[in-house]
Amino acid sequence: MEKWAVMVMKGMREISCATLVFIVVITMVDIICRAIYRPIVGTYELVSFAGAVTIGLALPITAWEKGHIYMEFIVERLSTRTQALFSVITRALVMFLFFFIGFALYVVGTEMRTSGEIALSLKIPVYPIVYAVSIVCFFLCIIYIFEIVMIARKNNE
Repeated sequence: MEKWAVMVMKGMREISCATLVFIVVITMVDIICRAIYRPIVGTYELVSFAGAVTIGLALPITAWEKGHIYMEFIVERLSTRTQALFSVITRALVMFLFFFIGFALYVVGTEMRTSGEIALSLKIPVYPIVYAVSIVCFFLCIIYIFEIVMIARKNNE
């Protein structure tokens, strides 16, 4: 894959790690504040938004590094050509799935933006988070296209 895309994915992973740390810190501070005085307003919303960012930004690098669950013990019994075909089919299906998820999130984000929907406690707009996850879904589609091309090249050599 292009070096720029890998660098973007690694940057996304770093942001994802930072938001995970933020989740831990804000949760700990909220627990301490609850015990001492009163809770931090909007903690639930902040953790929810940060969770969406954490998961969304970690997906591309996880897909590229193949850090997800893979049923290799089933596929390894097939011929190499069948394994390649199986890989192409599954990646194409996942690509279409993420394309439709990204498109649906874009539509939802647009509806939230036009309606002026905001988070109840923090009074901030929700649509930027939805748009961000939508963009990540489209980026995942590009990753899967690269993977399909790489499988096809390897199989034709």
